[in-house]
Amino acid sequence: MVTLDDFSAIFDKYSLSSEELGLCLIFRKEYLTIDNLQSHYSELDSTALLPEGADIELHIKYLSLLFSEDREEYIQFHKTIARFHLHPAEHIAAVFSYREILLEIFLPFWSEKDKDAFMRLLRKKFILDISIFSSVLYSLQQKYIIEASRIDTLTSLPNKRGLLLKMEELLEAKKSFNVAIFDIKKFGYLKEQLGFTNGDYLLKLMKERILNDLKNGEFLSRSGFDEFTIIFPKNFTELELTERIEEISSLFKEPIVFSQDEVKIKFNVGVSKYPEDGISAENLLDNALVALYVAKRQKKTPLFYTKMVHQQMNQTLTLKNGLKKAIKRGEFVLFYQPKIDIKTFKVTGAEALIRWNHPEKGILLPGEFIPMLEETELIIPVGEWVLREASKQIKSWIDNGMDIKVAVNISPLQLQQNDFVQTVLDIVYSSKIPPKYLELEITENFLVEKLDENFKKLMELKRHGIDISIDDFGTGYSSLAYLKQLPINTLKIDLMFIKNLPENYEDKKITEAIVSLAKLLNLKTISEGVESWDQLDYLREIQCTEGQGFYFSKPINGDDFTHFYKTLECVKTESPINKKIIE
Repeated sequence: MVTLDDFSAIFDKYSLSSEELGLCLIFRKEYLTIDNLQSHYSELDSTALLPEGADIELHIKYLSLLFSEDREEYIQFHKTIARFHLHPAEHIAAVFSYREILLEIFLPFWSEKDKDAFMRLLRKKFILDISIFSSVLYSLQQKYIIEASRIDTLTSLPNKRGLLLKMEELLEAKKSFNVAIFDIKKFGYLKEQLGFTNGDYLLKLMKERILNDLKNGEFLSRSGFDEFTIIFPKNFTELELTERIEEISSLFKEPIVFSQDEVKIKFNVGVSKYPEDGISAENLLDNALVALYVAKRQKKTPLFYTKMVHQQMNQTLTLKNGLKKAIKRGEFVLFYQPKIDIKTFKVTGAEALIRWNHPEKGILLPGEFIPMLEETELIIPVGEWVLREASKQIKSWIDNGMDIKVAVNISPLQLQQNDFVQTVLDIVYSSKIPPKYLELEITENFLVEKLDENFKKLMELKRHGIDISIDDFGTGYSSLAYLKQLPINTLKIDLMFIKNLPENYEDKKITEAIVSLAKLLNLKTISEGVESWDQLDYLREIQCTEGQGFYFSKPINGDDFTHFYKTLECVKTESPINKKIIE
Protein backbone atom coordinates (compact mmCIF):
# COMPACT_ATOMS: atom_id res chain seq x y z
CA MET A 1 0.00 0.00 0.00
CA VAL A 2 1.28 3.42 -0.90
CA THR A 3 1.46 5.79 2.03
CA LEU A 4 1.58 9.55 2.12
CA ASP A 5 5.29 9.28 2.76
CA ASP A 6 5.66 7.23 -0.43
CA PHE A 7 3.95 9.97 -2.41
CA SER A 8 6.17 12.57 -0.83
CA ALA A 9 9.26 10.52 -1.72
CA ILE A 10 8.10 10.34 -5.31
CA PHE A 11 7.67 14.11 -5.39
CA ASP A 12 11.20 14.63 -4.14
CA LYS A 13 12.77 12.01 -6.44
CA TYR A 14 11.46 13.57 -9.61
CA SER A 15 11.32 17.15 -8.42
CA LEU A 16 7.65 17.36 -9.31
CA SER A 17 5.44 20.07 -7.91
CA SER A 18 2.28 19.11 -6.08
CA GLU A 19 0.28 20.55 -8.96
CA GLU A 20 2.13 18.42 -11.50
CA LEU A 21 1.77 15.25 -9.49
CA GLY A 22 -1.88 15.92 -8.86
CA LEU A 23 -2.43 16.41 -12.54
CA CYS A 24 -0.63 13.17 -13.34
CA LEU A 25 -2.53 11.09 -10.88
CA ILE A 26 -5.96 12.52 -11.51
CA PHE A 27 -5.75 11.49 -15.13
CA ARG A 28 -4.19 8.04 -14.77
CA LYS A 29 -6.08 5.74 -17.06
CA GLU A 30 -6.54 3.12 -14.33
CA TYR A 31 -8.25 5.70 -12.16
CA LEU A 32 -10.29 7.90 -14.50
CA THR A 33 -11.70 6.77 -17.83
CA ILE A 34 -12.92 9.08 -20.57
CA ASP A 35 -16.50 8.17 -19.63
CA ASN A 36 -16.31 9.36 -16.02
CA LEU A 37 -13.73 12.08 -16.51
CA GLN A 38 -16.37 14.78 -16.97
CA SER A 39 -17.99 14.01 -13.64
CA HIS A 40 -14.66 14.27 -11.85
CA TYR A 41 -14.09 17.59 -13.55
CA SER A 42 -17.33 18.77 -12.00
CA GLU A 43 -16.51 17.37 -8.57
CA LEU A 44 -13.09 18.97 -8.41
CA ASP A 45 -14.24 22.14 -10.19
CA SER A 46 -11.21 21.92 -12.48
CA THR A 47 -13.04 23.28 -15.53
CA ALA A 48 -13.36 26.59 -13.73
CA LEU A 49 -9.68 27.01 -14.42
CA LEU A 50 -10.10 26.62 -18.18
CA PRO A 51 -9.82 29.81 -20.29
CA GLU A 52 -13.14 31.20 -21.44
CA GLY A 53 -14.21 29.57 -24.70
CA ALA A 54 -11.87 26.57 -24.37
CA ASP A 55 -13.04 23.27 -25.87
CA ILE A 56 -13.61 20.97 -22.86
CA GLU A 57 -13.99 17.86 -25.03
CA LEU A 58 -10.66 18.54 -26.74
CA HIS A 59 -9.11 19.17 -23.31
CA ILE A 60 -10.38 15.84 -21.98
CA LYS A 61 -9.27 13.99 -25.11
CA TYR A 62 -5.77 15.44 -24.97
CA LEU A 63 -5.18 14.75 -21.27
CA SER A 64 -6.67 11.26 -21.33
CA LEU A 65 -4.43 10.32 -24.26
CA LEU A 66 -1.44 12.04 -22.70
CA PHE A 67 -1.59 9.63 -19.76
CA SER A 68 -2.77 6.64 -21.73
CA GLU A 69 -0.75 3.46 -22.00
CA ASP A 70 -1.58 3.40 -25.72
CA ARG A 71 1.53 5.12 -27.03
CA GLU A 72 0.48 4.89 -30.70
CA GLU A 73 -2.90 6.52 -30.08
CA TYR A 74 -1.18 9.37 -28.27
CA ILE A 75 1.33 9.84 -31.07
CA GLN A 76 -1.38 9.99 -33.73
CA PHE A 77 -3.37 12.54 -31.77
CA HIS A 78 -0.22 14.53 -31.13
CA LYS A 79 0.55 14.57 -34.88
CA THR A 80 -2.92 15.87 -35.60
CA ILE A 81 -2.35 18.82 -33.28
CA ALA A 82 1.23 19.40 -34.42
CA ARG A 83 0.59 19.19 -38.19
CA PHE A 84 0.26 22.95 -38.56
CA HIS A 85 3.57 23.58 -36.71
CA LEU A 86 1.74 25.23 -33.84
CA HIS A 87 3.23 23.10 -31.05
CA PRO A 88 6.74 24.33 -30.05
CA ALA A 89 9.35 21.58 -30.44
CA GLU A 90 10.68 21.97 -26.90
CA HIS A 91 7.17 21.66 -25.47
CA ILE A 92 6.56 18.48 -27.49
CA ALA A 93 9.76 16.91 -26.13
CA ALA A 94 9.01 17.95 -22.56
CA VAL A 95 5.46 16.68 -22.57
CA PHE A 96 6.41 13.36 -24.11
CA SER A 97 9.23 12.77 -21.58
CA TYR A 98 6.90 13.76 -18.77
CA ARG A 99 4.39 11.19 -19.95
CA GLU A 100 6.98 8.41 -20.04
CA ILE A 101 8.09 9.20 -16.47
CA LEU A 102 4.53 9.15 -15.21
CA LEU A 103 3.77 5.79 -16.76
CA GLU A 104 6.97 4.36 -15.28
CA ILE A 105 6.38 5.71 -11.77
CA PHE A 106 2.73 5.11 -11.08
CA LEU A 107 1.86 1.93 -12.95
CA PRO A 108 3.12 -0.43 -10.17
CA PHE A 109 1.56 1.49 -7.33
CA TRP A 110 -2.04 1.88 -8.34
CA SER A 111 -4.75 0.12 -6.27
CA GLU A 112 -8.16 0.96 -4.84
CA LYS A 113 -6.59 1.87 -1.46
CA ASP A 114 -3.98 3.92 -3.28
CA LYS A 115 -6.73 5.81 -5.02
CA ASP A 116 -8.47 6.53 -1.72
CA ALA A 117 -5.20 7.57 -0.14
CA PHE A 118 -4.41 9.81 -3.08
CA MET A 119 -7.82 11.49 -2.98
CA ARG A 120 -7.46 12.17 0.77
CA LEU A 121 -3.96 13.48 0.17
CA LEU A 122 -5.14 15.55 -2.77
CA ARG A 123 -7.89 17.17 -0.71
CA LYS A 124 -5.59 17.84 2.22
CA LYS A 125 -2.32 18.88 0.64
CA PHE A 126 -2.75 19.70 -3.06
CA ILE A 127 -4.57 22.22 -5.15
CA LEU A 128 -5.56 20.80 -8.49
CA ASP A 129 -4.04 23.16 -10.96
CA ILE A 130 -4.56 22.32 -14.58
CA SER A 131 -4.17 25.86 -15.84
CA ILE A 132 -0.82 25.08 -17.51
CA PHE A 133 -2.19 22.29 -19.69
CA SER A 134 -5.53 23.94 -20.32
CA SER A 135 -3.92 27.19 -21.42
CA VAL A 136 -1.59 25.33 -23.78
CA LEU A 137 -4.49 23.38 -25.23
CA TYR A 138 -6.61 26.48 -25.63
CA SER A 139 -3.77 28.27 -27.36
CA LEU A 140 -3.26 25.33 -29.69
CA GLN A 141 -6.96 25.14 -30.38
CA GLN A 142 -7.17 28.82 -31.28
CA LYS A 143 -4.08 28.71 -33.47
CA TYR A 144 -5.36 25.56 -35.18
CA ILE A 145 -8.69 27.23 -35.92
CA ILE A 146 -6.97 30.32 -37.30
CA GLU A 147 -4.56 28.27 -39.42
CA ALA A 148 -7.31 25.96 -40.67
CA SER A 149 -9.38 28.97 -41.69
CA ARG A 150 -6.59 29.96 -44.08
CA ILE A 151 -6.20 26.55 -45.74
CA ASP A 152 -8.34 24.83 -48.37
CA THR A 153 -8.99 21.38 -46.94
CA LEU A 154 -9.07 19.61 -50.33
CA THR A 155 -5.90 20.95 -51.94
CA SER A 156 -4.01 22.17 -48.81
CA LEU A 157 -3.46 25.44 -50.68
CA PRO A 158 -4.17 28.81 -49.07
CA ASN A 159 -7.87 29.60 -49.43
CA LYS A 160 -9.40 33.02 -50.02
CA ARG A 161 -8.53 34.16 -46.50
CA GLY A 162 -4.97 32.94 -46.92
CA LEU A 163 -4.78 34.74 -50.26
CA LEU A 164 -5.95 38.02 -48.74
CA LEU A 165 -3.41 37.72 -45.93
CA LYS A 166 -0.63 37.19 -48.48
CA MET A 167 -1.81 40.23 -50.42
CA GLU A 168 -1.85 42.28 -47.22
CA GLU A 169 1.77 41.26 -46.57
CA LEU A 170 2.74 42.53 -50.02
CA LEU A 171 0.77 45.73 -49.49
CA GLU A 172 2.51 46.38 -46.16
CA ALA A 173 5.86 45.83 -47.90
CA LYS A 174 4.70 48.23 -50.65
CA LYS A 175 5.52 45.64 -53.30
CA SER A 176 3.73 45.88 -56.65
CA PHE A 177 2.00 42.73 -57.90
CA ASN A 178 -0.73 41.35 -60.15
CA VAL A 179 -3.67 39.16 -59.14
CA ALA A 180 -4.98 36.67 -61.72
CA ILE A 181 -8.08 34.54 -61.04
CA PHE A 182 -8.22 31.34 -63.13
CA ASP A 183 -11.83 30.16 -63.40
CA ILE A 184 -12.23 26.57 -64.67
CA LYS A 185 -14.75 26.60 -67.52
CA LYS A 186 -17.80 24.42 -66.92
CA PHE A 187 -16.29 22.89 -63.78
CA GLY A 188 -19.71 22.11 -62.30
CA TYR A 189 -20.56 20.10 -65.40
CA LEU A 190 -17.15 18.38 -65.37
CA LYS A 191 -17.56 17.38 -61.73
CA GLU A 192 -21.02 16.03 -62.45
CA GLN A 193 -19.68 14.13 -65.47
CA LEU A 194 -16.70 12.63 -63.61
CA GLY A 195 -18.29 12.14 -60.21
CA PHE A 196 -17.32 14.00 -57.04
CA THR A 197 -14.32 11.79 -56.23
CA ASN A 198 -12.74 12.22 -59.65
CA GLY A 199 -13.72 15.89 -59.62
CA ASP A 200 -11.77 16.37 -56.38
CA TYR A 201 -8.85 14.40 -57.82
CA LEU A 202 -8.90 16.68 -60.87
CA LEU A 203 -8.50 19.74 -58.64
CA LYS A 204 -5.58 18.15 -56.81
CA LEU A 205 -3.92 17.23 -60.10
CA MET A 206 -4.36 20.78 -61.38
CA LYS A 207 -2.86 22.13 -58.17
CA GLU A 208 0.23 19.94 -58.56
CA ARG A 209 0.79 20.93 -62.19
CA ILE A 210 0.49 24.64 -61.47
CA LEU A 211 2.59 24.47 -58.30
CA ASN A 212 5.39 22.70 -60.14
CA ASP A 213 5.36 25.41 -62.80
CA LEU A 214 5.41 28.42 -60.46
CA LYS A 215 8.35 30.75 -60.79
CA ASN A 216 10.10 32.99 -58.26
CA GLY A 217 7.68 35.08 -56.23
CA GLU A 218 4.50 33.53 -57.65
CA PHE A 219 1.88 32.46 -55.10
CA LEU A 220 -0.94 29.96 -55.72
CA SER A 221 -4.22 29.67 -53.82
CA ARG A 222 -7.61 28.05 -54.28
CA SER A 223 -9.89 31.01 -53.80
CA GLY A 224 -13.22 29.45 -54.78
CA PHE A 225 -15.11 26.32 -55.84
CA ASP A 226 -13.82 26.47 -59.42
CA GLU A 227 -11.09 29.10 -59.04
CA PHE A 228 -7.35 29.17 -58.56
CA THR A 229 -5.76 32.57 -57.94
CA ILE A 230 -2.11 33.36 -58.63
CA ILE A 231 -0.21 36.41 -57.39
CA PHE A 232 2.43 37.48 -59.93
CA PRO A 233 5.28 39.89 -59.18
CA LYS A 234 5.11 43.29 -60.90
CA ASN A 235 8.14 42.73 -63.12
CA PHE A 236 5.65 41.67 -65.83
CA THR A 237 4.35 43.97 -68.53
CA GLU A 238 0.74 43.33 -69.57
CA LEU A 239 1.97 41.45 -72.65
CA GLU A 240 4.44 39.39 -70.61
CA LEU A 241 1.79 38.54 -68.04
CA THR A 242 -0.58 37.47 -70.81
CA GLU A 243 2.13 35.14 -72.12
CA ARG A 244 2.74 33.79 -68.60
CA ILE A 245 -0.97 33.13 -68.10
CA GLU A 246 -1.05 31.33 -71.44
CA GLU A 247 1.93 29.24 -70.32
CA ILE A 248 0.02 28.11 -67.24
CA SER A 249 -3.12 27.42 -69.29
CA SER A 250 -1.03 25.34 -71.72
CA LEU A 251 -0.18 22.94 -68.87
CA PHE A 252 -3.62 21.50 -69.61
CA LYS A 253 -3.36 21.56 -73.40
CA GLU A 254 -3.65 17.78 -73.57
CA PRO A 255 -6.88 16.19 -72.30
CA ILE A 256 -6.80 14.49 -68.91
CA VAL A 257 -8.03 10.91 -69.15
CA PHE A 258 -10.38 9.42 -66.53
CA SER A 259 -11.25 5.83 -67.44
CA GLN A 260 -13.51 6.36 -70.48
CA ASP A 261 -13.67 10.15 -70.20
CA GLU A 262 -11.31 12.71 -71.68
CA VAL A 263 -11.42 16.06 -69.88
CA LYS A 264 -10.27 19.23 -71.60
CA ILE A 265 -9.41 21.99 -69.12
CA LYS A 266 -9.84 25.62 -70.16
CA PHE A 267 -9.84 28.81 -68.12
CA ASN A 268 -11.42 32.24 -68.00
CA VAL A 269 -8.93 34.63 -66.42
CA GLY A 270 -9.47 38.06 -64.83
CA VAL A 271 -6.53 40.23 -63.75
CA SER A 272 -6.07 43.27 -61.50
CA LYS A 273 -2.86 45.20 -60.78
CA TYR A 274 -1.51 46.90 -57.68
CA PRO A 275 -1.40 49.84 -57.24
CA GLU A 276 -3.30 50.86 -60.41
CA ASP A 277 -6.51 48.91 -59.70
CA GLY A 278 -6.84 49.16 -55.92
CA ILE A 279 -5.08 49.91 -52.68
CA SER A 280 -6.55 47.17 -50.47
CA ALA A 281 -6.48 43.39 -50.78
CA GLU A 282 -10.27 43.14 -50.91
CA ASN A 283 -10.54 45.85 -53.55
CA LEU A 284 -7.90 44.24 -55.77
CA LEU A 285 -9.54 40.83 -55.50
CA ASP A 286 -12.97 42.31 -56.22
CA ASN A 287 -11.65 44.05 -59.33
CA ALA A 288 -10.00 40.85 -60.55
CA LEU A 289 -13.41 39.19 -60.14
CA VAL A 290 -15.02 42.02 -62.12
CA ALA A 291 -12.54 41.40 -64.95
CA LEU A 292 -13.24 37.65 -64.73
CA TYR A 293 -16.99 38.22 -64.87
CA VAL A 294 -16.71 40.31 -68.02
CA ALA A 295 -14.14 37.88 -69.51
CA LYS A 296 -16.71 35.07 -69.25
CA ARG A 297 -19.36 37.10 -71.03
CA GLN A 298 -17.07 38.44 -73.73
CA LYS A 299 -15.26 35.11 -74.16
CA LYS A 300 -11.97 37.02 -73.99
CA THR A 301 -9.20 35.81 -71.72
CA PRO A 302 -7.15 36.99 -69.97
CA LEU A 303 -9.00 40.25 -69.39
CA PHE A 304 -7.32 43.05 -67.42
CA TYR A 305 -9.39 45.24 -65.16
CA THR A 306 -10.14 48.78 -66.33
CA LYS A 307 -12.82 51.33 -65.47
CA MET A 308 -14.47 50.50 -68.78
CA VAL A 309 -14.61 46.83 -67.77
CA HIS A 310 -16.27 47.85 -64.50
CA GLN A 311 -18.85 49.90 -66.43
CA GLN A 312 -19.58 46.88 -68.62
CA MET A 313 -20.20 44.76 -65.55
CA ASN A 314 -22.52 47.40 -64.09
CA GLN A 315 -24.47 47.44 -67.35
CA THR A 316 -24.70 43.67 -67.18
CA LEU A 317 -25.98 43.76 -63.61
CA THR A 318 -28.55 46.37 -64.64
CA LEU A 319 -29.61 44.03 -67.44
CA LYS A 320 -29.87 41.12 -65.00
CA ASN A 321 -32.10 43.08 -62.63
CA GLY A 322 -34.19 44.27 -65.56
CA LEU A 323 -34.75 40.69 -66.71
CA LYS A 324 -36.01 39.66 -63.28
CA LYS A 325 -38.50 42.51 -63.40
CA ALA A 326 -39.43 41.67 -67.01
CA ILE A 327 -40.52 38.19 -65.94
CA LYS A 328 -42.75 39.60 -63.19
CA ARG A 329 -44.17 42.34 -65.43
CA GLY A 330 -44.80 40.13 -68.46
CA GLU A 331 -42.58 42.17 -70.79
CA PHE A 332 -41.59 39.29 -73.08
CA VAL A 333 -43.42 38.74 -76.37
CA LEU A 334 -43.19 36.13 -79.13
CA PHE A 335 -42.70 36.86 -82.81
CA TYR A 336 -42.96 34.22 -85.53
CA GLN A 337 -40.83 33.88 -88.67
CA PRO A 338 -42.46 31.88 -91.48
CA LYS A 339 -40.91 28.73 -92.91
CA ILE A 340 -41.52 28.22 -96.62
CA ASP A 341 -41.54 25.01 -98.67
CA ILE A 342 -38.95 25.84 -101.32
CA LYS A 343 -40.56 23.57 -103.92
CA THR A 344 -44.22 24.68 -103.53
CA PHE A 345 -43.69 28.09 -101.89
CA LYS A 346 -46.33 27.26 -99.29
CA VAL A 347 -46.07 28.33 -95.64
CA THR A 348 -45.28 25.13 -93.72
CA GLY A 349 -44.52 26.44 -90.27
CA ALA A 350 -42.93 29.11 -88.12
CA GLU A 351 -40.12 29.59 -85.67
CA ALA A 352 -41.12 31.22 -82.37
CA LEU A 353 -38.62 33.98 -81.50
CA ILE A 354 -38.66 35.80 -78.18
CA ARG A 355 -38.39 39.59 -77.89
CA TRP A 356 -38.14 41.81 -74.84
CA ASN A 357 -40.49 44.78 -74.93
CA HIS A 358 -38.26 46.94 -72.74
CA PRO A 359 -40.12 49.82 -71.04
CA GLU A 360 -37.37 52.32 -71.99
CA LYS A 361 -35.48 50.83 -74.94
CA GLY A 362 -38.38 49.29 -76.86
CA ILE A 363 -38.11 45.89 -78.60
CA LEU A 364 -34.82 44.13 -77.80
CA LEU A 365 -33.53 41.19 -79.87
CA PRO A 366 -32.57 37.84 -78.26
CA GLY A 367 -28.83 38.42 -78.64
CA GLU A 368 -29.11 41.32 -76.18
CA PHE A 369 -30.53 39.29 -73.29
CA ILE A 370 -30.54 35.52 -73.95
CA PRO A 371 -26.90 35.09 -72.78
CA MET A 372 -27.84 36.68 -69.47
CA LEU A 373 -30.90 34.47 -69.14
CA GLU A 374 -28.61 31.47 -69.65
CA GLU A 375 -26.04 32.74 -67.19
CA THR A 376 -28.59 33.36 -64.44
CA GLU A 377 -30.62 30.22 -65.28
CA LEU A 378 -33.67 32.44 -65.75
CA ILE A 379 -33.83 30.77 -69.15
CA ILE A 380 -35.60 27.86 -67.44
CA PRO A 381 -38.77 29.74 -66.41
CA VAL A 382 -38.61 31.97 -69.50
CA GLY A 383 -38.17 28.93 -71.76
CA GLU A 384 -41.22 27.33 -70.17
CA TRP A 385 -43.17 30.54 -70.77
CA VAL A 386 -42.15 30.44 -74.46
CA LEU A 387 -43.43 26.86 -74.76
CA ARG A 388 -46.77 27.83 -73.20
CA GLU A 389 -47.21 30.94 -75.34
CA ALA A 390 -46.28 29.10 -78.53
CA SER A 391 -48.73 26.33 -77.67
CA LYS A 392 -51.51 28.88 -77.10
CA GLN A 393 -50.75 30.41 -80.50
CA ILE A 394 -50.78 26.98 -82.17
CA LYS A 395 -54.21 26.31 -80.66
CA SER A 396 -55.46 29.68 -81.93
CA TRP A 397 -54.20 28.94 -85.46
CA ILE A 398 -55.68 25.45 -85.45
CA ASP A 399 -59.03 26.92 -84.45
CA ASN A 400 -58.59 29.39 -87.32
CA GLY A 401 -58.10 26.58 -89.84
CA MET A 402 -54.32 27.03 -90.20
CA ASP A 403 -52.01 24.02 -90.47
CA ILE A 404 -48.86 25.46 -88.83
CA LYS A 405 -46.06 23.60 -87.04
CA VAL A 406 -44.20 25.91 -84.64
CA ALA A 407 -40.54 25.41 -83.75
CA VAL A 408 -39.32 26.50 -80.32
CA ASN A 409 -35.65 26.88 -79.42
CA ILE A 410 -34.67 24.84 -76.38
CA SER A 411 -31.80 25.89 -74.14
CA PRO A 412 -29.28 23.28 -72.99
CA LEU A 413 -30.22 24.23 -69.41
CA GLN A 414 -33.83 23.36 -70.09
CA LEU A 415 -32.93 20.01 -71.58
CA GLN A 416 -30.75 19.23 -68.54
CA GLN A 417 -33.72 19.46 -66.17
CA ASN A 418 -34.89 16.07 -64.93
CA ASP A 419 -38.54 17.03 -65.47
CA PHE A 420 -38.00 18.54 -68.95
CA VAL A 421 -39.95 15.85 -70.84
CA GLN A 422 -42.87 15.94 -68.42
CA THR A 423 -42.95 19.76 -68.53
CA VAL A 424 -43.19 19.77 -72.33
CA LEU A 425 -45.89 17.09 -72.38
CA ASP A 426 -47.92 18.84 -69.66
CA ILE A 427 -47.85 22.08 -71.68
CA VAL A 428 -48.83 20.36 -74.92
CA TYR A 429 -51.73 18.42 -73.48
CA SER A 430 -53.00 21.22 -71.25
CA SER A 431 -53.05 23.48 -74.33
CA LYS A 432 -55.14 20.84 -76.15
CA ILE A 433 -52.97 20.76 -79.27
CA PRO A 434 -51.84 17.69 -81.22
CA PRO A 435 -48.14 17.11 -80.40
CA LYS A 436 -47.27 17.01 -84.12
CA TYR A 437 -47.69 20.80 -84.29
CA LEU A 438 -44.77 21.41 -81.90
CA GLU A 439 -41.14 21.13 -82.96
CA LEU A 440 -38.14 21.55 -80.64
CA GLU A 441 -34.91 23.04 -81.98
CA ILE A 442 -31.79 21.98 -80.09
CA THR A 443 -28.20 23.01 -80.82
CA GLU A 444 -25.92 20.43 -82.35
CA ASN A 445 -23.07 20.55 -79.84
CA PHE A 446 -25.18 20.10 -76.74
CA LEU A 447 -27.02 17.13 -78.19
CA VAL A 448 -23.72 15.32 -78.63
CA GLU A 449 -22.25 16.36 -75.25
CA LYS A 450 -24.71 14.24 -73.28
CA LEU A 451 -25.78 11.85 -75.98
CA ASP A 452 -27.14 8.99 -73.85
CA GLU A 453 -29.12 11.21 -71.50
CA ASN A 454 -30.45 13.41 -74.32
CA PHE A 455 -31.29 10.41 -76.47
CA LYS A 456 -33.66 9.01 -73.84
CA LYS A 457 -35.45 12.33 -73.39
CA LEU A 458 -35.79 13.00 -77.10
CA MET A 459 -37.00 9.46 -77.78
CA GLU A 460 -39.76 9.93 -75.21
CA LEU A 461 -40.82 13.22 -76.82
CA LYS A 462 -40.65 11.64 -80.27
CA ARG A 463 -42.81 8.76 -79.05
CA HIS A 464 -45.50 11.32 -78.20
CA GLY A 465 -45.32 12.80 -81.71
CA ILE A 466 -43.16 15.90 -81.08
CA ASP A 467 -40.62 16.62 -83.83
CA ILE A 468 -36.96 17.38 -83.09
CA SER A 469 -34.59 19.44 -85.26
CA ILE A 470 -30.88 20.18 -84.93
CA ASP A 471 -30.30 23.92 -84.96
CA ASP A 472 -27.21 25.60 -86.49
CA PHE A 473 -26.17 22.35 -88.15
CA GLY A 474 -22.65 22.35 -89.57
CA THR A 475 -21.10 24.47 -86.80
CA GLY A 476 -20.55 21.59 -84.38
CA TYR A 477 -19.10 18.10 -84.49
CA SER A 478 -21.91 15.68 -85.26
CA SER A 479 -21.01 12.50 -87.07
CA LEU A 480 -23.02 10.03 -89.08
CA ALA A 481 -23.03 7.70 -86.08
CA TYR A 482 -24.66 10.35 -83.90
CA LEU A 483 -27.16 11.41 -86.51
CA LYS A 484 -28.26 7.82 -87.08
CA GLN A 485 -28.96 7.40 -83.37
CA LEU A 486 -30.78 10.65 -82.65
CA PRO A 487 -34.59 10.75 -83.11
CA ILE A 488 -34.50 13.88 -85.29
CA ASN A 489 -36.59 15.04 -88.24
CA THR A 490 -34.75 18.10 -89.57
CA LEU A 491 -31.29 19.56 -90.04
CA LYS A 492 -31.32 23.35 -89.91
CA ILE A 493 -28.40 24.71 -91.96
CA ASP A 494 -26.64 27.57 -90.19
CA LEU A 495 -26.95 30.99 -91.87
CA MET A 496 -23.13 31.34 -91.96
CA PHE A 497 -23.19 28.90 -94.88
CA ILE A 498 -26.16 30.60 -96.57
CA LYS A 499 -25.25 34.30 -96.46
CA ASN A 500 -22.54 34.09 -99.16
CA LEU A 501 -24.46 31.79 -101.53
CA PRO A 502 -24.27 31.20 -104.38
CA GLU A 503 -20.95 33.01 -104.92
CA ASN A 504 -18.80 31.31 -102.26
CA TYR A 505 -17.55 27.94 -103.52
CA GLU A 506 -16.75 26.45 -100.08
CA ASP A 507 -20.17 27.40 -98.67
CA LYS A 508 -21.85 25.88 -101.71
CA LYS A 509 -20.04 22.58 -101.23
CA ILE A 510 -20.79 22.48 -97.48
CA THR A 511 -24.47 23.25 -98.06
CA GLU A 512 -24.70 20.60 -100.79
CA ALA A 513 -23.04 18.06 -98.50
CA ILE A 514 -25.50 18.76 -95.66
CA VAL A 515 -28.49 18.43 -97.98
CA SER A 516 -27.11 15.17 -99.42
CA LEU A 517 -26.48 13.81 -95.93
CA ALA A 518 -30.04 14.66 -94.90
CA LYS A 519 -31.44 12.88 -97.92
CA LEU A 520 -29.36 9.83 -97.09
CA LEU A 521 -30.80 9.79 -93.56
CA ASN A 522 -34.34 10.64 -94.75
CA LEU A 523 -34.31 14.00 -92.96
CA LYS A 524 -35.66 17.40 -93.99
CA THR A 525 -33.38 20.42 -94.38
CA ILE A 526 -34.17 24.04 -93.74
CA SER A 527 -31.90 26.96 -94.63
CA GLU A 528 -32.04 29.99 -92.34
CA GLY A 529 -31.05 33.48 -93.37
CA VAL A 530 -32.42 33.41 -96.94
CA GLU A 531 -32.36 37.02 -98.15
CA SER A 532 -32.26 36.97 -101.96
CA TRP A 533 -33.78 35.26 -104.98
CA ASP A 534 -30.34 33.96 -106.02
CA GLN A 535 -29.92 32.18 -102.70
CA LEU A 536 -33.42 30.75 -102.93
CA ASP A 537 -32.89 29.61 -106.53
CA TYR A 538 -29.69 27.81 -105.61
CA LEU A 539 -31.35 26.10 -102.61
CA ARG A 540 -34.15 24.91 -104.89
CA GLU A 541 -31.55 23.56 -107.28
CA ILE A 542 -29.87 21.39 -104.62
CA GLN A 543 -33.31 20.36 -103.30
CA CYS A 544 -33.18 21.88 -99.84
CA THR A 545 -36.60 21.26 -98.29
CA GLU A 546 -37.48 24.60 -96.65
CA GLY A 547 -36.24 28.15 -96.34
CA GLN A 548 -36.54 30.86 -93.71
CA GLY A 549 -35.34 34.43 -93.81
CA PHE A 550 -36.03 38.09 -94.61
CA TYR A 551 -36.60 37.28 -98.29
CA PHE A 552 -39.90 35.76 -97.21
CA SER A 553 -40.62 37.72 -94.03
CA LYS A 554 -39.02 39.16 -90.95
CA PRO A 555 -40.28 37.79 -87.60
CA ILE A 556 -43.82 39.12 -87.03
CA ASN A 557 -46.44 38.93 -84.31
CA GLY A 558 -49.21 36.33 -84.29
CA ASP A 559 -51.85 38.50 -85.96
CA ASP A 560 -49.52 39.58 -88.78
CA PHE A 561 -48.47 35.96 -89.28
CA THR A 562 -52.13 34.97 -89.70
CA HIS A 563 -52.47 37.67 -92.38
CA PHE A 564 -49.23 36.52 -94.05
CA TYR A 565 -50.37 32.89 -94.10
CA LYS A 566 -53.76 33.63 -95.61
CA THR A 567 -52.50 36.18 -98.13
CA LEU A 568 -49.25 34.67 -99.42
CA GLU A 569 -49.91 31.84 -101.84
CA CYS A 570 -46.54 31.77 -103.56
CA VAL A 571 -43.31 33.70 -103.88
CA LYS A 572 -41.73 33.42 -107.33
CA THR A 573 -40.28 36.91 -107.46
CA GLU A 574 -39.62 39.51 -104.84
CA SER A 575 -43.20 39.64 -103.61
CA PRO A 576 -44.89 43.02 -103.10
CA ILE A 577 -46.79 41.41 -100.23
CA ASN A 578 -43.54 40.37 -98.59
CA LYS A 579 -42.07 43.84 -99.13
CA LYS A 580 -45.07 45.39 -97.48
CA ILE A 581 -44.80 43.10 -94.44
CA ILE A 582 -41.08 43.83 -94.06
CA GLU A 583 -41.75 47.56 -94.25
